[in-house]
Amino acid sequence: MRIVRRIEPARAASAATWRRGQSRLAIPPALRHHKAMVIGRFFGWLLLLAAAAVIVRDATIWAELHRLVPLSLGGLWVELSASTLRSTRNSIEQAAPWLWTLVVGRLLLLWAAPVFVVCGCFLLWLFRRRRQRHFH
Repeated sequence: MRIVRRIEPARAASAATWRRGQSRLAIPPALRHHKAMVIGRFFGWLLLLAAAAVIVRDATIWAELHRLVPLSLGGLWVELSASTLRSTRNSIEQAAPWLWTLVVGRLLLLWAAPVFVVCGCFLLWLFRRRRQRHFH
């Protein structure tokens, strides 16, 4: 004997999109998507704020020394936590020495500000609010 549950017509469309076996208190897919967009935009703005901080740091050093000394990703990592950089380098070199030399080491030499700006703008673009298109 099979038990059939009646679904009201207004909720039939939303119930069909939910996975089978989920309770009625489950988060609808639209809200899960909204939370991901908010988190993505938060990290995008955080990266742009980090880029601004790096630019301010570079500008103050330039004003004092009259010489541009841009902060690299590796330099930033050393300033924040040198021990994690050493342990990460040791772990990568044990697994694949070429990976540190050819890829990671070169990425850490890049100026931090443009990297943060590009990554932040990409996240803001990726998680932007999209207009709903209405077709008549």
